[in-house]
Amino acid sequence: MFSHLFLTLSIAYLNENFGHNHIALYLSGTIISAVVGYFCLRRMYAMDGDIQLNRFHGYVYEKPITGFIFLLACFAFLGLPFTPTFIGIDILFSHIHKHEEIIIVLTGLSFLVIEIAVLRIYARVFLGQHKKANHAMAYRSS
Repeated sequence: MFSHLFLTLSIAYLNENFGHNHIALYLSGTIISAVVGYFCLRRMYAMDGDIQLNRFHGYVYEKPITGFIFLLACFAFLGLPFTPTFIGIDILFSHIHKHEEIIIVLTGLSFLVIEIAVLRIYARVFLGQHKKANHAMAYRSS
């Protein structure tokens, strides 16, 4: 969430025409999706007390609806077209001038890093083999 805040701050600081309504539109989608994602992660943590990212947990077997809601929150946080974040990202890039190539490259790279991190969190918490043995698992030879 802080990376989105710093991106908005850096572009709004450098641009004189960046209004408060643009900031509110962009951050409304990211804040809502971050809060929804946080509550999904809290629910998973309350269930087992372990959501460390050093291995896959496979919680989608026990809580598929929570996994789907968290996936939608991840997509909304990343700015897919069904959210106000998508419009906000377009507004952010439209306020960067043509002669500011470094800002364009750094902003694009920061969005890429955010996407990789968010989808890695989803994959580590919800995907993979479940830690309990009562769920079906594929053999390695299959």
